[in-house]
Amino acid sequence: MEGWWKDLKVSGRGLMRRPGFTLIVVATLGLGIGANTAIFSVVQGALLWELPYPDPDRLVRHSDGYRDWGAYGSSMSLPNILDLREGSTQVQAMEAYTVRSVNLAGEERPERVRGLAVGPDFFRVLGMPPALGRDFAREDNVRGAADVVILAHELWQDHFGGDPEIMGRTVLLDAYPFAVIGVMPEAFEFRGNPRLFFPIQYEGQEMGRLGRGFNAIGRLAPTATLEGARTELQAIFSRLEEEYPEANQNWQTWIDPLKSWMVGSASTASLRLLAGAVLLVLLISCVNVANLLLVRSESRQKELAVRVAMGAGRGRLLPVFLSESLLLGLGGGVLGLALAYWGVPVLVSLYGSALPRADAIGIDGGVLAFALGLSVATGLLVGALPALRTDVSQIQGHLKEGTRAVSRSGRRIRQGLVVVEMALSVMLAAGAALLMQSFWNVTSVDSGLAEPEQVLVAGLSLSSGTYGDAASQVAFSRELAAAAEAAPGVTAAGLTSRLPLNGGDNITDLFVHNDDERVAHFVELRYVTPGFFAAAGLDLVAGRGITYADGDEGINVLVTRELAVQLFGGPDAAVDQFIRPGHQEEPFRVVGVAEDIRDMGLTRRPPPGIYFAVGPQARSSDLFLLVRTSGDPTQALPGLREAVARLDPALPIYGTRLLSDVIDGTVRTRRFSMSLFALFAGLALLLGAIGIYGVMSFTVSERTREVGVRLALGARRDDVVRMVLRSGLQLTLLGLLIGVSSAVAASRLLADLLFEVEGTDPLIHGGVGLLLTVVALAACYLPARRASSVNPVEALRHE
Repeated sequence: MEGWWKDLKVSGRGLMRRPGFTLIVVATLGLGIGANTAIFSVVQGALLWELPYPDPDRLVRHSDGYRDWGAYGSSMSLPNILDLREGSTQVQAMEAYTVRSVNLAGEERPERVRGLAVGPDFFRVLGMPPALGRDFAREDNVRGAADVVILAHELWQDHFGGDPEIMGRTVLLDAYPFAVIGVMPEAFEFRGNPRLFFPIQYEGQEMGRLGRGFNAIGRLAPTATLEGARTELQAIFSRLEEEYPEANQNWQTWIDPLKSWMVGSASTASLRLLAGAVLLVLLISCVNVANLLLVRSESRQKELAVRVAMGAGRGRLLPVFLSESLLLGLGGGVLGLALAYWGVPVLVSLYGSALPRADAIGIDGGVLAFALGLSVATGLLVGALPALRTDVSQIQGHLKEGTRAVSRSGRRIRQGLVVVEMALSVMLAAGAALLMQSFWNVTSVDSGLAEPEQVLVAGLSLSSGTYGDAASQVAFSRELAAAAEAAPGVTAAGLTSRLPLNGGDNITDLFVHNDDERVAHFVELRYVTPGFFAAAGLDLVAGRGITYADGDEGINVLVTRELAVQLFGGPDAAVDQFIRPGHQEEPFRVVGVAEDIRDMGLTRRPPPGIYFAVGPQARSSDLFLLVRTSGDPTQALPGLREAVARLDPALPIYGTRLLSDVIDGTVRTRRFSMSLFALFAGLALLLGAIGIYGVMSFTVSERTREVGVRLALGARRDDVVRMVLRSGLQLTLLGLLIGVSSAVAASRLLADLLFEVEGTDPLIHGGVGLLLTVVALAACYLPARRASSVNPVEALRHE
């Protein structure tokens, strides 16, 4: 240990005498370590955490899927959940839940609060009872029981000041009084961050199987496996499909680990991909620094020869190399940690909405330990190569005057490292180019909504206590639409029951009347006021627009182009035709056809859709107001608030944003992945350029005498430039060949993030190769120019 300490001090003094070399190495390692530390912070906060429940690995989330779609995640009917719970032995406990947001009364205006309506055993399945008060009981779940609520810890603190006497206190939710019976622990977590919990109260009421508005959580039995539980539940569901074909035909059921659902598959894939990208950046950094240390070891051969002459063996020389690289690694770690400390908040602020558990992301003890371990490992890794290639038996020859300081094997190793560095850079750059092209393709897709940056969106939810009947909901909707249209600067305004591009309610089967062979599945359903289409920028492609009279009569509807094509072959053929949902006999008449909206996201085909005018049979308590303005849409917000306040002073407006931001939200994860991948690719290009510049510079210096001889014998200076460029180009082309081949092979890892672009696209890979070639030639040009300016007389005196 004493010897190691001495070597560290000697290495430290040596590095301080070479500040240029030290700064380059520390900066190179700092970039790689900083990028990895920042991404590790995000991955740890978003993915590497444990659910705060007992035996979390046994918790599952239950959903259904439509067979023709080949995917899961859809909601379930409550009777199906209860039958699955009753018949399963693999899942020892299961309970239903559904999202239920309410207006919570405040001192000035109510606020919209996200909540969950849950079955009585919901918290017992999770294994986390309330921290204060009591859990839901069976009697709370009976239809007509007293209204009770459990508060999340955050809401208890923020809205009620952490009042310890909160139990039994009455709060107004949707204008109804609810008694507070409990407060959840601060550690409680669930997707969507619900702040209130209610009992579903499904006991004592008839629940239809056609209504799919629920999901479930479950806890596997101690001896059960995930696959075994899936098989058993699907067998039970197959019997339910035979018994209730109208509700369950062509459906299947599924469970996933609760944590994987809470994290989200898209975010998980994106973060894992980025983690791989930053590891490549770190590897490029290590290769670069290893090359620099090889160059430095060549210049230290005489020093090492003196050590060997004084009796040092390979074991004693190893600390000489590793102590220097360890100090460089720690220096890079300090710089990397500083970069991560600055970069993590930037990442969260820019892309937090695309990340799960964004509020838990930051620099903590785990991140510090990761940075320290990575710094030490990196330092030892980059120092190992110079140490391992040192041959004690031949090193004494360097004591002889005039012995050349550079071996041919050392040159080959350095050149090989440059090839590896270029290949890794190509892989990252190709991945970034594919993601950028994919993102461009996505953002070029026509959403169906014209000039969305001119449209302001605001959410409203009518309290059931105030708007409990159809007449009051319809009257408020129509009055608000008229008031919004009359507001200053507003050119069009309308209400819809669903926000565009966010999915929602649908009709499972929609038939052509008197023709059961022509059917459309999962038809998106909206209740709208007539001004919605002008406000959203939706074109009418056939027939006429919808009116309030259509809502009053309840028989006239407007459909989307996709539905018209599926059922009638085109928009014009659909007008004046009759259609009916599978669960009713009375048909609707199609009076018009509107342009499609990509309701399932920009990367998916527009689904078929149907529009009902707001009326007694077509109304919703959850509304979204769309306002199109001639100027800045945000300037219309105060007037809209006044209009709402005149109609109902107690009604909150929430989620105000531009319609363009709604569209942007559907591609936020892609933007996050693309931009970070592009950043890392840029770092890789920079490091690759530094690497090839360093190698060519050292190559020029070691060939100074050769260059002098060539010039003395009549070689032109342009010939010297071409010679150096040719040497660098050979390394570059070999790296490109390996890199492009590896990038094509690895492109399947990006498949889930690519849209309308192939991972093997020759233009993209060719363009990346051309870019890397230009960068490499630029990096070689300066050493080439320096070589051509050599004075032949001085060069012949070299060494």
